[in-house]
Amino acid sequence: MQPLSKYRYSRRGQAGIIAILLVFLAISLFISILYVAYELTSWYEMEKQKISQLEAERLEENIIIEKIGQGAGSIHLNITNVGSVPVLIRYAIVVYVKGNELKMAYDELNVYLNVGEELYNVKVDIPPPTDLKYIILVTSRGRTFIKVVSTT
Repeated sequence: MQPLSKYRYSRRGQAGIIAILLVFLAISLFISILYVAYELTSWYEMEKQKISQLEAERLEENIIIEKIGQGAGSIHLNITNVGSVPVLIRYAIVVYVKGNELKMAYDELNVYLNVGEELYNVKVDIPPPTDLKYIILVTSRGRTFIKVVSTT
């Protein structure tokens, strides 16, 4: 029994096991870093492609504000989509002069126009100001279209 206990408490051979564990740990860490880098690169490329697609669609948007009418407590617009993509108009911004200052008011529209579609009397729930300067329409892709009403 004595020869067995002699090897039992011996420190010979432990350095090799520790070295193997450290090499295994280093390889695992390296593979993990490579995997994370690959995933981040793939995600970046997908996001870049989405943004490029959005930018291309935004450049194809084109709407015309044809007529501006003022009703009781609101402004009415005739809008035509002459672009090659459908358009979702999110906001209407009205710029006017009050006193000697330019003021702004906006209304959330959420008006959808297919390609070639024309909408009549789109209601903007802003009381018509006396000195209206501009009407700005903002699409869901971030493009703005400006109609100059008065230049004085």
